[in-house]
Order: sequence, then C-alpha cells, then structure tokens
Amino acid sequence: MRVMVSLVLGMIVSMLLAGWIILGVLVAQHFNASTNLGGFAAILMACLVGGLIGLKNPHRKGTRWMAFRNYSLATFGLCACGCLLVVSAMVAWIVRTGLWDSRDEVVELAGAEAQQRLKHVWPMGIDPKVVVTVSRAVEQSRDSFSGWWRVKTTAKVARQWTEIVHLEEANKIAQLAMPNSKSAEGVRRTLQGRIPLGNVTGNIPVWWHPHTDSCEATEGMLWYADGDTGVARAIYSTFDASSDELWVYEYACQHDLLWSKGSPPDGRPLFSDTQHDQ
Repeated sequence: MRVMVSLVLGMIVSMLLAGWIILGVLVAQHFNASTNLGGFAAILMACLVGGLIGLKNPHRKGTRWMAFRNYSLATFGLCACGCLLVVSAMVAWIVRTGLWDSRDEVVELAGAEAQQRLKHVWPMGIDPKVVVTVSRAVEQSRDSFSGWWRVKTTAKVARQWTEIVHLEEANKIAQLAMPNSKSAEGVRRTLQGRIPLGNVTGNIPVWWHPHTDSCEATEGMLWYADGDTGVARAIYSTFDASSDELWVYEYACQHDLLWSKGSPPDGRPLFSDTQHDQ
C-alpha cells in the first residue's frame, strides 16, 4: 500500500513539474527565456534535495521516517525520469525546429503598453507617455538577428531615442569585443539614401516603409583574430517629419562584412586606435 501511495504521489509531482517546464519553455519563446532558467534549476535542486533526504540515515528506525524516506525516494526517482524525458523531448525539438529561430512582433501598441511589453529593449529615459504608438518586429537565428522599429512620436523624443539606441549599440560592440578577444572597428556616420537592409534575417514586416533620403548609422565589425571575417553589427535610424515617425533597423550577422579589415569608412570612430586591437 505504501509503495502504491509513493508511486502515485511521485507520478503526480513529476507530471506537475514536467508541465511547468513545458509551460516555461513556451512562455520563454515570447518573453525572456533567461527568467525560466532559474525555475528549471530550482526544480532540479528540489529533486536533488528530495533524493538526499531519502538517502540520509537509511538505517534510521521509525515508521514515519521510513514512510517519508520512501516518498522522497519515489518522488526523486520519478522526477528525475520525468525531467530526463522532458529534456530529451526538448533536445529533439531543438534539433528539428531550432530553438534559436524565433520571431516576435507587436503592431501599433500605445506607448505605455509598448513599454510594458518591450521593457527589456525599451530605451532607458524615454517616457512612454510621449510616445503615441510603437511597432516592432525581431527575428533571430543561431548566428544572426534583425529588428525593426516604427515609433510615432515628436521630433524631440525621436532625437533622444536615436542618441540612446546608437550609444547603446556602440557600447555593445565594445563589450562584445573584449571578452572574446576580437578586434573591434566601428563608426558613427550619416548615410545618404534609404536605410540599408543587407543580410536580413527573416521577413521584413509589412508595415516597414520609411521614405526618408538619409539615416544615422552606428556600424561595427568584430573581427576574428585568425582571419578576415567576423561579426557585423549595426543600427540605422531616420525620422520622417512629415508623419512624425522614427524608423530604426538593427541587425547582427556572423561572417557579414560591412568593410574590409582595417579599412572602416569615413565617420566618427567609436574607439581609439588601442581599442581596435584588443
């Protein structure tokens, strides 16, 4: 009887934990995946603690202790099996579909709602009350991503938004270069013509149609130490005064070339000469 109770209890707990993991994976696709890693680690820790409790003092006498020990061992074993099955299914799913391939898009959200939905990428210092609507799409693969913004706001807010995102991109390029032993080159400049959309990841949103004839660009190359290739990163922005819309395109792509190594285009360098060769 006790064995049956232990098995049923362990099965119920395992099913609940496995369901939580699956739900966390699904939620992670639309929000921030890192927030679910802590929960997954906590589940594994709980299984480990349950097993240790059951294994500690195995020769201790007492009906209550033996029952608790049996429940703990049964729960630990079934949870471990459940987690193994879930992880195996996740690995198979990743191989089949690619967990790194994802797309997220919002269209015509009001400022406050957009800030809440996009809080992990919302420019710090921008008051959502002064933003009328926001449309954003981002698509990423294992080694590249593209992101599009259309922000309806005033020219003053658009200038603030532009300076913030371009500075953030310059900082990202510098931060990515240092820990990976890559040399970094980057420039801030003004380009004539439409925003360039080279090496786009995924499909361009249907609402993307800027009509301006120039744009601000922050571009960087993270060069690999053993060759003339690397990772290209850039952000482009333009403000259309006729419609009060700010358009921003950002992307990164491995093995893409914005320029030849050692020959960045004219513009304001993002780094000093010593930073180029980290």
